[in-house]
Amino acid sequence: MKKITALWLIILTGVLLTACSGTSEPPDGFMTMNKEVTEMAKGTYEWTNEGLFSDSQVTADAGTPYEIAENVEAAPSGDDKTAVITFSSGKTPELSAFIWDDEGRQEQLPIENEQVTLPESEGRYIIEVFAEWENGTGSYTLPVMIQ
Repeated sequence: MKKITALWLIILTGVLLTACSGTSEPPDGFMTMNKEVTEMAKGTYEWTNEGLFSDSQVTADAGTPYEIAENVEAAPSGDDKTAVITFSSGKTPELSAFIWDDEGRQEQLPIENEQVTLPESEGRYIIEVFAEWENGTGSYTLPVMIQ
């Protein structure tokens, strides 16, 4: 009888731990251009984990996309005029994309079906992808070299 009770306690503990676990941040984000997949740098985010007994909220404050891009090598666009946005979770949030410079957000880029239209002129651009998930929001940054 003691073995059965102990076994049930172990199973119940495992179930509770699994139910209470969750990710404490948005999934990783990726941009695909010229058949190359590049991970975007995660910036500021707010994320809520819904637990069995309570919810927890995490807020992470990072620098601006312009500041983040200072330490990230620009991904080449090749001949691509669009970039495909994907996430490690396989889910698709509501997306918006912006060009940044040292003065802040500038132009909003068209985005449709997880594809962002890249700038037409050659040069280095800092692109922020802002994602709105069911559990919160997240900012992702990737400098892109338009060729």
